[in-house]
Amino acid sequence: MCSRISVVLFTILFAASFARADGTTGKGTSEKLRVNKEFADNVVEERDKLIGGLIEIVSSEQMRKNERETVVIAIDLLGKLRAREATQILASLLLYGRTEEEEYDEDGEIESLRVPRKSFPAVAALINIGVPALDEMIRIIASAEETPQGLFASRHCLIVVRRVLALELAEAFLEMHIKRAATDKEKQKLIESRNIISRLLEIRSESQ
Repeated sequence: MCSRISVVLFTILFAASFARADGTTGKGTSEKLRVNKEFADNVVEERDKLIGGLIEIVSSEQMRKNERETVVIAIDLLGKLRAREATQILASLLLYGRTEEEEYDEDGEIESLRVPRKSFPAVAALINIGVPALDEMIRIIASAEETPQGLFASRHCLIVVRRVLALELAEAFLEMHIKRAATDKEKQKLIESRNIISRLLEIRSESQ
């Protein structure tokens, strides 16, 4: 599996560099290095195969347990490929640490601070995926369980929202979903996240 994925990834990277060369190596190069529609279609097909293989890796409970380094690489690649089709599985891995030691204890105790974008690869991957990931982040925030793990997952989702949209748009985005909330419980959870963003905006304003 990994060797096949490596070959496909190389194909995509080669195609990207080939396309860049087409526009940067001087006059007449486009005629010499023309990428026809068939080749472009093949690149898209290989990209889809690569994403499918990576999703297969991160979806495997056995791989997540025994091959953490491989899974982390796969998560990173899904983010770099901006694979929107991987949003749901990546969202389920918001608390999957780059190393086992970086994961939160189930009781919620934190012995040392963590930078979620560095310690939890799915956070960075979802930020890279961008806007297509935001609805899933809102769903998790609104439905988060009243447990330490639920709180951590909700905070990771909020990090994704604020990094993708920046603070002002993140506040407006949360306001929109507060109005659309199906239940009072969902509404309250979204309000709590909105208030965090509002406070960050206040702090930024006070420091200017």
